[in-house]
Amino acid sequence: LDPEKTVFQTMDDAAVGDVRRQVRNILGGFLFGGEDIDKKVKVLSGGEKARLAIARLLLEPVNLLVLDEPTNHLDMRSKDILKSALLQYGGTIIVVSHDRDFLQGLTQKVFEFKHRHIKEFIGDIYDFIETRNIESLTQLELKTKSAPESAAVQTAENKKIWEQKKQTERELRKLQKRVSSAEEAIVTLEKEIASLEAIIADPSRHPGQLQDGELFASYEKAKKQLQHQEWLWEEASRDMEAFEKSQ
Repeated sequence: LDPEKTVFQTMDDAAVGDVRRQVRNILGGFLFGGEDIDKKVKVLSGGEKARLAIARLLLEPVNLLVLDEPTNHLDMRSKDILKSALLQYGGTIIVVSHDRDFLQGLTQKVFEFKHRHIKEFIGDIYDFIETRNIESLTQLELKTKSAPESAAVQTAENKKIWEQKKQTERELRKLQKRVSSAEEAIVTLEKEIASLEAIIADPSRHPGQLQDGELFASYEKAKKQLQHQEWLWEEASRDMEAFEKSQ
């Protein structure tokens, strides 16, 4: 994605033929409506960039999509939209994902990589789970142990796993809060800057506000604050992405 292009430009550049007339409708389907389509890519959140990248990808005449954890940074509604789009896609999809609900009904084959071997299962993720006689994907790790463990050892191991999971969730919530806080600040500052620009563009409608220079000072201050919040958002997004990949 070109950070300097707007959401609409990003899609319009990829669209060809009659599809170009449907760009706004497609963007609406991926939750980009109203003024959102005029936003530059560089100010989008991680989830918004993911949605835009996938929407643009689906415009290209390809018959194979390879998706690596495509639901990262997406909320439930965005996941549903993505899944609906993929179900209507006519080509082949290879998807790597730990999101069981997202995979359900989406795939027709599951490949398990284990002990340097690949085993193929016909059906979707729930057929695979039923065939392997497990309750969840995390149980696969426990089943790889060759020797049976005592109840005490197993309990201690389960407690350790639970504590690690809780710690991971706490760290992820902290990162998500950093991202959302920066996003909220960016939206607020963008509205403030737009309001100040309107006053500067037509001072006759706001007499007396340009004389003491406070308006320009406020405008420059808001722009610097916006740059700072965008930097904070990019840093938080990188940290969250790196954290999720490490898990």
